[in-house]
Amino acid sequence: MAANELLTKHDDTFDRLVRQEEFILDVTETLTQFLQESGVTKAELAKRLKRSPGFVSQVFGGGRNLTLRTISDIATVLSLRPTLKLSSVPQAAPVIDTQWKRVPQPQWMIRDKESRVPSPSGSPIQEQAAWPAAA
Repeated sequence: MAANELLTKHDDTFDRLVRQEEFILDVTETLTQFLQESGVTKAELAKRLKRSPGFVSQVFGGGRNLTLRTISDIATVLSLRPTLKLSSVPQAAPVIDTQWKRVPQPQWMIRDKESRVPSPSGSPIQEQAAWPAAA
């Protein structure tokens, strides 16, 4: 699917996928924040969970599906109680502007092979009197 099609597609499947990714990101960011605030390293967390450091890396990197049990286990070893808060989603989806606009490119005169300076007049050609002296 092309990027423009994905940006303009607003069906139930797309909305569901967006909400899933937002939720996963919210949970992992919140867990990371509490992990940092508690001063517990990921290696220490792995020991407390009796899991491998690779498992913890996958959880925090999004490579492993976060179950409610895993979230609860992480919260418990950090002396936290997980809760869930739900809020309604606005009915109207935001409009995404997918129109591309051409931006004018600056005109350049080449002073030497390494540097380029904008032409003050906007023209790519300057009069010979404005050229830098030859070395």
